[in-house]
Amino acid sequence: MRQVCRDADATSGSLYHHFQSMEGLLEVAIDVSIAEWVEGFLARLHGSESAVDGLARAFKYHGSWVAKQPELAALIFRSARRASEGGSSVTIRHGVASWLIKHRLLDGVPPNVVSSLMFGPLIEATRLQILNGKFPPSAYVALAKGIHASLVEVS
Repeated sequence: MRQVCRDADATSGSLYHHFQSMEGLLEVAIDVSIAEWVEGFLARLHGSESAVDGLARAFKYHGSWVAKQPELAALIFRSARRASEGGSSVTIRHGVASWLIKHRLLDGVPPNVVSSLMFGPLIEATRLQILNGKFPPSAYVALAKGIHASLVEVS
């Protein structure tokens, strides 16, 4: 906490007034980071008329986000349960659902299947990117195309 205070040019009293512990500070940092990621991911997903292009743009954004802050991505990845709770998880579910409906990729498919098809491979790609320090944008595009094909197949 002392290092955080020095870096933030804040007193320990003011920091402890807002955060009871380092874990509390970390939770807020994770929540803010996840909210920023969700906003960027959904903007790219919805920013294209083509479903496959929107998915590819969102996945490439994800890859670049992980590449820019691998330590934070690893921290969020390790605390995946935390990432699946709260307002950002509701925002991503609603944002993805509206995109799926717009592109008619949700017809007759249980939402948990769609979630597994979309985010299971993305989580694995993230794990590989964190472990290896790289996962090329072209691989994210290929992943998006494969996921889109599987969503088309099951709808």
